[in-house]
Amino acid sequence: MPSIRRLVTDANEQIHAATLEQERILIDLAFRDRIVVDGPAGSGKSTIALGECLRRASAGQRVLFLCNTDELAHDLRGPLGSQERLEITSVRSASLPSRPAGSVDVLVIDEAQDVLPQIDISELGRWLVGGVAAGVWRVMFDGYQRSGSSAAGSSEVEFLSHAMSTAKLSKNVRNSVEIATLSSALGYVDRIEGGIHGPPPQLKFLPAGSEVAAVMESVESWLDQGLERDEVRVLVPSALARGGSREGGFFGTLDVSLKTAGVALCSIEEMQGRESIAVIVVGIDELRSTESRRLAYLACTRAQVFLHVVLPESMQPIVDGAYADLLLRNLRAG
Repeated sequence: MPSIRRLVTDANEQIHAATLEQERILIDLAFRDRIVVDGPAGSGKSTIALGECLRRASAGQRVLFLCNTDELAHDLRGPLGSQERLEITSVRSASLPSRPAGSVDVLVIDEAQDVLPQIDISELGRWLVGGVAAGVWRVMFDGYQRSGSSAAGSSEVEFLSHAMSTAKLSKNVRNSVEIATLSSALGYVDRIEGGIHGPPPQLKFLPAGSEVAAVMESVESWLDQGLERDEVRVLVPSALARGGSREGGFFGTLDVSLKTAGVALCSIEEMQGRESIAVIVVGIDELRSTESRRLAYLACTRAQVFLHVVLPESMQPIVDGAYADLLLRNLRAG
């Protein structure tokens, strides 16, 4: 049986090879001023977006890359170093209304399903050279991650109507097939295609009060087998993180235990656009609402190789039903 480090190395090598398929879209971008790139989590949208940003900035154009969270913006800036003509920022930190007129030559938006509803789209025509209808912009979109509260408004629809074309990414190049399948089932979305084969995800259906012990068991097992602490993330819904007490209760106990182990506890939302070798998801207690399904999909697709999901024992028949529903959708699709 291969070691846990061997599994990680093999996965990374296969993922790197798979991303060569994204070059087709990078070539297409050279010939289209306005384009939407539509694909599921793990299909390489952010990689394409960054590649396009670097190409345009190297050609002397002023490029603004907008994403949804400060955490993702920080992660993306790190490997690139200082780029004089490239600004990478979150939508909440971008100060869009105060930007000088005509100050951006190329606009690139990642996670657009969440970014566009936060923008006064009428402002784009002021600071983007050429405006919405004739400017140069690239939009990376994942319809599976759109929350029920952020349905497309009329201004967003108008903005997207100016796209010259839509490029489709259908293959997963980040997660294992097994993780992609579980993410599709829990998110109630069409099955994400592609991916590499890896260890099967673990679903743990547990009685109330045993969640922290289950999380720590997974963490300690991975660390004992050779994973580094920064390769492991524990994800909870942001509502739980905001409402939980750091001093007591489920969240407080989990937070203290993970700090002792040196492992990060993150909200699901702040991991959007980011990934980790190993992920534990805890705190999702229903799959009836559109938002809970979106969070389950988003959380599970953060895992590259190893995924454990801790759920209330009452959810086992619900998850079994979600898998059956996915199978039926696949059969109907042929």
